[in-house]
Amino acid sequence: MRSPLRSNNEQLSLLAAGRAKQKQKRERKAARTLAIVTGTFVVCWLPFFIAALVQPFCGDDAMSGSYPAALASVIVWLGYVNSLLNPVIYTIFNPDFRSAFRKILFGRCDRHGHHRAPTVS
Repeated sequence: MRSPLRSNNEQLSLLAAGRAKQKQKRERKAARTLAIVTGTFVVCWLPFFIAALVQPFCGDDAMSGSYPAALASVIVWLGYVNSLLNPVIYTIFNPDFRSAFRKILFGRCDRHGHHRAPTVS
C-alpha cells in the first residue's frame, strides 16, 4: 500500500506541473500577441519612416513632390491605420482586454465594476 504522504507529494507535483504548463501557455500567447502588434507597427510605419529618411537626400525637388501626392497620403494614412489596428489586435488575442473593451463600449459597468441598469432617455 502507498502512504498518504507520498500520494500528497505526487498530487502537489502534478499541481505544480499543471501550473507551470498554464504559465508557459500564457507566456506563449503574450509573445504571439506582442509579435503581431510589433509586426503590424513595422508594416504600417516603415514606409513613412523610409520616405522621411530618403526625402532630404533627394534634393530640392523632393519637397515639390518627387512622388505622387496620393502615395504620400497613403503612406501617412497607413501609419494612422496602425492606431486603428491595435485595439482590434488586442481584442482578438486578449480575453481580458476584450471584456474591458466590451464594458467600455456598451457601458455595462461603472468605474467600480458594479453592474448598472441601462439608462432610458
